[in-house]
This record gives sequence, C-alpha cells and structure tokens, in this order.
Amino acid sequence: MNPFVQQFINQKLKTITVDELLKHAKNYNINLSQAEAAKIITILKAEKNISIDNDEQHRNIIKKIGKEVNVNLAKKANELLRQFKK
Repeated sequence: MNPFVQQFINQKLKTITVDELLKHAKNYNINLSQAEAAKIITILKAEKNISIDNDEQHRNIIKKIGKEVNVNLAKKANELLRQFKK
C-alpha cells in the first residue's frame, strides 16, 4: 500500500466522528445506529497508534467490535478493512 494512503487511513481511523462514520456506513450499505457508531469510535480511540497494516491490531479491533457492538457488524468492518489493505 502506498505509504501516503496508509498514513491517511490511519489518521482518519483515529479522528473519525460519529457523523462521518454513519455517512461512510451508509455509502457502503451498512446499517449502523448512532450508538453503535459511538461504540466503534470509542474502540478506535482506545488504540494508541492505529496502523491499517498491523494484522494483529486489526484482529483485536474487529474482535472488540464483535464483542462490544455486533458480530455481523464486525464481519462487515473486517471486509471493508481488507479492501482498503489491497
């Protein structure tokens, strides 16, 4: 992955707002409530340094989303992250 794109995605994941996440979810046809979006953002902000290329961190974030938010939503988030990693 292009280092500039990677840095941009990492920064966006760390600073995304509830409204932005809801907008992106809608663009990808993912049903997401405001409460779920807020929980996901809390999970993302708990990470000190997010790196889209860190597979272990990726798995941990997806597991937390599955446990604290919704398993089906975690699967969809995992699919999207994999697309960005290509």
